[in-house]
Amino acid sequence: VSTWSEHDVKSALDWILNKYNDDKSRRGMISMVLYRLVQADPELAMTTAVDHLTNAGTSGLEINVILNLAWMDADKAIELLPQIRERHAKLSAYQNVAGALLGIDDADLNFDKVFDLAQELPESDRTPYFEFIVPNMATKYAEGLLNSMDRLPTVELKSRAASNLIRTSYWNKQLTDEQIEYARTFLTERDAESL
Repeated sequence: VSTWSEHDVKSALDWILNKYNDDKSRRGMISMVLYRLVQADPELAMTTAVDHLTNAGTSGLEINVILNLAWMDADKAIELLPQIRERHAKLSAYQNVAGALLGIDDADLNFDKVFDLAQELPESDRTPYFEFIVPNMATKYAEGLLNSMDRLPTVELKSRAASNLIRTSYWNKQLTDEQIEYARTFLTERDAESL
């Protein structure tokens, strides 16, 4: 099936869904062809993953579609994110799309998208979302994160972000002394003591 999907992914998928009779290994075979299907037809890949989610009761396939797509076409991945229904799967997918946005060469242009994605999540998921991406932001895009501190949802998260910025700035020198002092203004007393 893997070789077949390299040449005709839609026919391979059709055979798996309609003619293959072993339900136990069907999910694994679908997983094999989804990567190629994401490249050929992202919408069909997501529909297949979501339909299979309903039958199997798990969300791994739809996350895989988003993860693979995020690095090829982040805007399309963002467009398909609302189709993920399970809460923890949704949070993971949003975190990983944000990670992909920050990993793209023009990540500075994607900073607003990263913050906009957070607004699509329930308020209770925004802190874990940012906890996942802030260390990457602090390491690679220190100035952008520093300039966006007011957009982080909680005092504690701002403090953790400031702590990350200060620690990473000692070795990567992305921030000036003045910027580091500004970052210190966001530290809670506890985080300030741990530096």
